[in-house]
Amino acid sequence: MSNMELKSENIYRLLKDRIASGAYEPGYQFAPEIVLAKELGVGKVTLRSAFEKLENEGLLARIHGKGTFVRKADDKKAILAITHEFNFFANPSVHILDGIKEKASSEGIEVFIAERQFIESLSGTELAAFCRTKNIFGIIPLMALFLGDEKIIGILKESSLPVILPHANLNDGKVTGFATIVVREEKGWCSAIEYLCSCGHSRIATVIHEKAPSIRGYSLDGHNDLLRKNGADAEESLTRFIPYLKKDVEKAVFSLLNMEKPPTCILCYSDYFAIHVYDSLKENGLRIPADIAVMGTCGYPGAIFMNPSLSTVDYQYKELGAKALEILKISGEWFGPGAVYASPQIFIDPVLTIRESTKARRVEKVMQYA
Repeated sequence: MSNMELKSENIYRLLKDRIASGAYEPGYQFAPEIVLAKELGVGKVTLRSAFEKLENEGLLARIHGKGTFVRKADDKKAILAITHEFNFFANPSVHILDGIKEKASSEGIEVFIAERQFIESLSGTELAAFCRTKNIFGIIPLMALFLGDEKIIGILKESSLPVILPHANLNDGKVTGFATIVVREEKGWCSAIEYLCSCGHSRIATVIHEKAPSIRGYSLDGHNDLLRKNGADAEESLTRFIPYLKKDVEKAVFSLLNMEKPPTCILCYSDYFAIHVYDSLKENGLRIPADIAVMGTCGYPGAIFMNPSLSTVDYQYKELGAKALEILKISGEWFGPGAVYASPQIFIDPVLTIRESTKARRVEKVMQYA
């Protein structure tokens, strides 16, 4: 830490202690920066850095043309959540947002929600002004897979507020510079295959979204190597890349069932694919899991109500939202000129959740389908 950073940290803690002790009461107006900096024996740049850190934590309000004030108790802190394609059924953002709102409600923090398209209609300066008027101290965009040239990245950076991506791709932090939470998808996928093989399945079919960047962290070769490692067949014909459309899932399932040696289990790219797989299997007169097991991935909350209840690799969406808010609350440590840490990249392990859809162990038998 440089000498200036150390001075800024000391001033930040001094001012924070005075606010906490009541020496600076809510509504207190600080002296002009040049005057206060002289009183504290530091430069304006050092003082401004400490102010920015306190403002990010919601302790100060800096109002253009008026000055810097200690926030009043009734000035409720807030965050901004940015949604994208929010009404799409298979979008996990709905469940992540639930976690954000529950955590915020328990801590008296208000949540403002805006669609990505609206945010992209603003300039960074306009967004910053809006956030100041609403006492917003951080932004949570519910999106991922950034390329680096997206308009919204520049707008968010111009807002001069801390940003965290709660369900990010591994490279999103490098591409955007924002804080990220990354689910270890490959670990969850590995645990699913290990579990299914332990149940006696050697013919594991997989239904994968055709636009997926990977097979939950694996290339096709890596996925097949994982199957072989666990004693399962690694035929490429057992892996189907299809759109998320019921008719395409039905076609893929029918084709799998009519293989010379059909699978005894279908592992789905997401729980949402599993919903259509269930329908297709039942239409073919098959029982789950007695005739064929089914497992999902992602942790759709409704999976427990499926008949039978769906085994899944749970990404804990609500916990991702709550964790994002926790990280924003300490953004003074990693955001702005007074930051002592780099923007964090937090890794979360998914949870293997076993339910009725995979509980029957595999039994060898010959099955023929019309």
